[in-house]
Amino acid sequence: VSKFEEIYELISKESVYGGQFDKFCSENIVRETAHKQQVDELFLEQINRWRISLSNSLLEKDHKYSSIEKLNDVVQEFINQIVFLRICEDKNLPLYHKLSDTIDNVLDMKSKLEELFRAADKRYNSGIFEGENIIFDLNNDVIVEIVESLYYPQSPFLFNIIEPNLLGRIYEIFLTEQLNFAVNGQVELKKKKECLNRSIVTTPTEIVKYMVSKTLGNLCGGKTPDEILTLRIADIACGSGVFLEEVFDFLVQHCVNWYAENKPEELIEISGGRKKLPLNLKKQILQSCIYGIDIDIHAVEVAKFSLIIKLIEDETAPSVEEATPILPDLHNNIVHGNSLIGLNELRSKTLLDDEQLDIVPFDWENINNGEAFTAIIGNPPYVKTEDMHNLLTQSEFELYKMHYQTAYKQFDKYFLFVERAIQKVSEEGYVCFIIPNKFFKIGAGEKLRKLIAAKGYLISLDDFGDSQLFSDKTIYSAILFLQKKNNSTFSYTKVDSLSALWLGEACNSVLLKNMNLNELPWRLTTDFDFMQLLMKIDNIAVPITEHADIFNGIQTSAERPTPVYWFSSDQIVAETDEKYKVEKEGRTYSIEKEILKPYFKPSKIAERG
Repeated sequence: VSKFEEIYELISKESVYGGQFDKFCSENIVRETAHKQQVDELFLEQINRWRISLSNSLLEKDHKYSSIEKLNDVVQEFINQIVFLRICEDKNLPLYHKLSDTIDNVLDMKSKLEELFRAADKRYNSGIFEGENIIFDLNNDVIVEIVESLYYPQSPFLFNIIEPNLLGRIYEIFLTEQLNFAVNGQVELKKKKECLNRSIVTTPTEIVKYMVSKTLGNLCGGKTPDEILTLRIADIACGSGVFLEEVFDFLVQHCVNWYAENKPEELIEISGGRKKLPLNLKKQILQSCIYGIDIDIHAVEVAKFSLIIKLIEDETAPSVEEATPILPDLHNNIVHGNSLIGLNELRSKTLLDDEQLDIVPFDWENINNGEAFTAIIGNPPYVKTEDMHNLLTQSEFELYKMHYQTAYKQFDKYFLFVERAIQKVSEEGYVCFIIPNKFFKIGAGEKLRKLIAAKGYLISLDDFGDSQLFSDKTIYSAILFLQKKNNSTFSYTKVDSLSALWLGEACNSVLLKNMNLNELPWRLTTDFDFMQLLMKIDNIAVPITEHADIFNGIQTSAERPTPVYWFSSDQIVAETDEKYKVEKEGRTYSIEKEILKPYFKPSKIAERG
């Protein structure tokens, strides 16, 4: 107790989130270099080593794996299967026997492993084990090495406490690389083509939590669990599923709180006196409310895997005993395709089969029965026009130009995702994206600004200014929050840092009128004194057209040697209600009054243009 103040100063929430804890550790604690890695970095390195060793083992054994696409698929499936079994084991969930038991005897190791896979498939039935079985095509040593590396002392991980969002972050980076054939015929990891130039960023967990809370806090207030099941939340560029995991967690916790207050007997008690929902209700929430689309088939598989791990987070053997199967099938929830190009857009242009394969058009009837979503949330890809020309086929780029009003000048791909999200949410539905903040200033953002401002969709804009949220990228970010209805006002907030969000600190914020926004650059600045001044001006300002008649004067170069477009009052020789008769340069002209405007004729040569 006597040391409480010192302890609090070191390890309090404020200390950890504010960076003081890291600073103290770096200055005072000496550790071996090998142990300085973050868990996500260490586990990612381990997974990538498995990818290489598994691939080379398969290539040595059988030529049917000579397709790099197939190799990427089967290796990822096997890794997901192994990790899933290891997580279930540490959580004491039902398994035929332990993963480590399969390698006790090398002679029947593969048969035991296959038996374990079949039993897990039957009991869990989530699609994780339905892919091609590669066990008998693998080298024994590779299998033993991978299984042993998942246990102490080789593994530093306790899989029952590794949070699913940590696995999501690991897989987010995992998805930027794929297996590739090296010159020597061996397999190596190589950056995916689409990741070379575009900004691939892992959204910080607290940003994800903040955005989900901001969106679902509006949607879920006062709703019963049955009403929650009517919500449809999507991420249309879902990646590894980090946003969908957090959405699922929020909805589950909302239902826990409702039952605790209204029907506590429906909840199940778990460790630490906490309460949880029955597994069947969690499955209903997952299958009814959560949807995702991604153009990368491997991202789709990772997102499904991440959500399944999230589902079993607090489950135990007794809690899943009556569930058959234990897990849901998410094939209809998390789907593969290009969410920007549907079948309707595709019909407007004749494409070759190869071009269609590259575009991966998405049939929107294949998700949520073709209906609109209650909310769309996420972190869409940031890809400049220049990079799109390098990465995409010309046909795909032309389709974007044909079907998206925001595809204007040097547009960015995230413009299109905002437009698509607005199209695909229901009336009064929500869109919450974290995107670069330059769209409300630059010329190319004109059409996007107009789309948002014309109908008053903006609810709030959290501007991070020059604060950097992503460790390895320089991106000036904002959280855009829209509702598909006419909102009279929106809040503009200056957020100084991530820690301000983490700690729930008050940020400078101002309430502005949507009617003051249009396609012109938005007058938004983190200089709040100047913002307050602009607001005062807006409250008393009137259009200048109420006090002045504005028109274009003569715009012509035909002033020398004879001025042909203007005349003075002394050249008027007659007048009717509709016309002037003018004598000029020895000729007479009859000119309609409605086409004339007053004209200032400079008297000094220096004033003449």
